[in-house]
Amino acid sequence: MPNPVNSPLDISAHNNLTEQLRIIYDRREQDIGPIVARYNRLLDLFRERFSNAAPVFVVRAPGRVNLIGEHTDYNGYPVLPVAIDRDIVLIFTPTSDKSVQVANENPLFEPRIFPAELPMTPFVQGDWGNYVKAAIGGLLGDGVVGGKSAVGFRGLVGGNLPESSGLSSSSALTVASALAFLVVNRQMPERIGLAETLARAERFVGMEGGGMDQAVSLLGESGAALKIDFFPLRVRSVPLPPNLVFVICNSLVRATKSSMARDAYNRRVVECRLAAALLSKAISDKTGRNRARRSSS
Repeated sequence: MPNPVNSPLDISAHNNLTEQLRIIYDRREQDIGPIVARYNRLLDLFRERFSNAAPVFVVRAPGRVNLIGEHTDYNGYPVLPVAIDRDIVLIFTPTSDKSVQVANENPLFEPRIFPAELPMTPFVQGDWGNYVKAAIGGLLGDGVVGGKSAVGFRGLVGGNLPESSGLSSSSALTVASALAFLVVNRQMPERIGLAETLARAERFVGMEGGGMDQAVSLLGESGAALKIDFFPLRVRSVPLPPNLVFVICNSLVRATKSSMARDAYNRRVVECRLAAALLSKAISDKTGRNRARRSSS
């Protein structure tokens, strides 16, 4: 589990990229080579796509695995996820106007360009660019970045999270896009408030999700799980035994959020809310007391 990135890296300012990445990924010096090679490969691709770009920054947003609490976050009840060392990396440079241009290392995802302004109109359902739009639209809509003065960025996205595998690659892309937009606009709000903004913002893509994924991607810590409570969002680090290892297996069954999986997920949200309301009514009828929904502390 990686250390959180509290500040984006300015590649043009940091000559010792290896040491920076060793700290971020919590790796021994002899084990950091493949990660450095990955970043250098992405940087080369970025420079091929956007020549003469300066300054150049990089942000990363980890995926996650949830240990306890499935379909509970949007009902206001706690979860216990961990951030993992696989992530979305976004290398970017500011633009002089509102244009956002994003390319992807995976050629299956075509480049996207759009203005950083409201109203934000989505691409077709399931388009990867909608997660970038969700982040920027959410920050503009909540006033975290002022719409009149906002500038965009040109960026290259690279990820080693398997797509549609349940490791939250989509939310990681949303978080990375938000961090990039904040950097170029010289804003960096508190991470917990940012997590709440992005949880709401990601519903732009058509998924009625809770706030677990964005919170752990922004606030996860090395060597610890993150207990997350909701309404309002609260987090507490839960240290893990130092020799504990989680084995994550990819079933190779894809849950594409642009098709039946999206509809099934959104239906589950409605079903859970109805079940919670019925249980609350039954308890109230039995005890004579109203039962307000609340998350445990």
